[in-house]
Amino acid sequence: MALDWRNVTDAAGDPRRDAYGLPPIAARIDPNLNRAVLTGFADFEEGAAKRTWFSMLIELKHVTAKQFARGDWQAHAAVPVGWRDWMKIPAWYADPPAGLDQTYWLTARVTDEFFRQLHDADSALSRCVLRFGFGWSPDRGDLRCDGDPAPDPAPAARPWKPGDPVIVGVIDDGIAFAHRRFRRADGSSRVEHFWDQRERQGDGPIDASRWKKAAPVPFGVELDASAPDGIDARLRRASGAARGEAGPIAAGLLDEDRLYRDAGQREVGRRARHGTHVMDVACGAAPDDAAAPSILAVQLPRPVALDTTGHLLPTHVMEGLRFILDRADRMGGAVRADGPVDPDATDPRVPVVVNLSYGTIAGPQDGSSLLEQAMDELIVQRTAAGHPFAIVMGAGNHLLARAHATVSLGLREEAILEWRVPADHPGSTFMEIWLPMPSLDVPQPEIEVSLLAPIEATNAAQAVKRGRVWECVETSPRPGGSPGDAVIATVDYRTAGLHKNPEVMSFWCDRDMVLLSVSPTRRSGGLRASAPSGTWRVLVRNVGRPCTIDAWIQRNDAPFGFTRRGVPSRFEDPAYGVHDRIGRPVETDPDVPLGPVRRRSTLNALATGHRTLVVGAARRNAARLGDRPAPYASSGPGFAMQPAGAPDRWGPDAAAVADDGAVHRGVIGAGTRSAGVVALNGSSVAAPLATRAVAQTMAKGWPADRPALAGLVEVEAQALADLQRIGRGVIDLRVPGRVERLGRFRPDKP
Repeated sequence: MALDWRNVTDAAGDPRRDAYGLPPIAARIDPNLNRAVLTGFADFEEGAAKRTWFSMLIELKHVTAKQFARGDWQAHAAVPVGWRDWMKIPAWYADPPAGLDQTYWLTARVTDEFFRQLHDADSALSRCVLRFGFGWSPDRGDLRCDGDPAPDPAPAARPWKPGDPVIVGVIDDGIAFAHRRFRRADGSSRVEHFWDQRERQGDGPIDASRWKKAAPVPFGVELDASAPDGIDARLRRASGAARGEAGPIAAGLLDEDRLYRDAGQREVGRRARHGTHVMDVACGAAPDDAAAPSILAVQLPRPVALDTTGHLLPTHVMEGLRFILDRADRMGGAVRADGPVDPDATDPRVPVVVNLSYGTIAGPQDGSSLLEQAMDELIVQRTAAGHPFAIVMGAGNHLLARAHATVSLGLREEAILEWRVPADHPGSTFMEIWLPMPSLDVPQPEIEVSLLAPIEATNAAQAVKRGRVWECVETSPRPGGSPGDAVIATVDYRTAGLHKNPEVMSFWCDRDMVLLSVSPTRRSGGLRASAPSGTWRVLVRNVGRPCTIDAWIQRNDAPFGFTRRGVPSRFEDPAYGVHDRIGRPVETDPDVPLGPVRRRSTLNALATGHRTLVVGAARRNAARLGDRPAPYASSGPGFAMQPAGAPDRWGPDAAAVADDGAVHRGVIGAGTRSAGVVALNGSSVAAPLATRAVAQTMAKGWPADRPALAGLVEVEAQALADLQRIGRGVIDLRVPGRVERLGRFRPDKP
């Protein structure tokens, strides 16, 4: 294989980037979007010569999301004529849930005209948009926005009233909403609203111009519990399947296979799925449990759930959170700025807790990422309006993944990071190198990066300067392929100091970051070139002031319930001790590390925000002498958002049991069918256990912030290393009605 490096920044007339008008706004775009364009979106769809629509998470300035969605862009330059033709915004931004009138984050579907409008610094759009991130959506032009809007969401089967249990929201994949653990004694569903975000042909975003009417889901399919063709109606039909007629839900057997098949839910075809287990641990209950909460569930699209890099997650998570808050308000009849949903409602303060058991490795690790700041804004605004709201996330499972490296460099010093990319892997691999926070009284840190492939032909790779984009291409691609098919690696240096104007900020506002990518090492059968496997070398040379850099390798494994994708990539470090003298995994870094690879600072990169509740994974001690971190539980600390500041997060806030013991790994939860159970582990299981505990405290009127979560611990951490992995200690809560691993039934009350 012959490879060659190409400077994309200086390449004149590059048809890929010029087609979207990206070069003039290079510093402001998501580097993942830049890489997707260079590779022809090969990671998301085969043979995409040019996309028409993009899904975006946008941060605004000077104008709120509500004003922006309604076309009221205040005193800025004239709003572009026909802007609704190239930017589609979901209706719940123009008609926001209670307390969210002053939010500055929104999601939208845009065409390349969006990027071209940003070229002009004096344009109305440029004056309103601060930064934006790239998501995923099917590329179709038949957007459902000009016809009749979808019908009003059906009223809840049991509207929420003050004194009812807290509403629990779950955003996940593979949710078996008909499971008996999510039903009442009469057989009706506790899942009041279920949004399947998968997009079918002819089903696209709904424009915010419909904000005066209903707020249907902007894409995908929603199932209401009490709608004519909703969950309860489907349950009745499936209950009478054996007799050929619909019957009482609670009578006889339920043909769950038929129900999911009729609803198009292929995601629950296996015996166990991540979302079903998580939802059971968070809010599952026996049907006769009168205190069981109502549920609002969001099922992520398969491409988003499968992409463990997290590049495609923010837009769908943000839309899921807006959906949950919108439906919670409708259940409670909350009054909005433009009038009540229910004219007779008295605006009960509906408490909501949402579980999000997803995580990534690479990121700024200081709470400044787009999704983290968007979630913090929702929590602050909603809580300030008197509506209790909490988001619970897992701390991560990557302590031993060898995915984090730290290197201190003096002036003109160099270091080499060895990046092991496995063979026969179908997914792209990413690494992020983060520079320290700049300070006003010292020069900006600056490095040069070279990426060397594990073959002789590329030992003279080009150095990457600040603000440059390079790509490594196969010089003999298959005939008939597009330019993106030949790309096997990219290096994109994103600098925070490129613009002097504070109104025009880079995608990462305060820190320089270098994004490196390697294409799949398995040829999928198309025209796309495969990258060589082996040890890629990352040469880092410091050309500025002495500094310490941190590098993270992003996840590229397959989540539970999906086909395995091979061994994930990792750093190679001869000084890294994998096992101790008797074969146990080494869980702590030495006091004086000899190599660059670290176990510290491996927290979930989406869980370093300031307001979200972060939960680590603990393992129950069979002797009941105390619980300790699970061997895989990620460690803090995070990083400071100010040059001389301290990290806001030194680790998770608390932990919950994710393993019933050293032998009995995992926690028992629901399978996809009502008679089945399965044991899963990880912080994805610890987070919903904490969600259950937080829901109980919110129901008592207690706060649901980080100190309150830390106050729920029953087994306190002892050592500093444990504090950085399980926070204040372990919340030893048990799921009511679940079987003990040795056959005993757990009590109904924890």
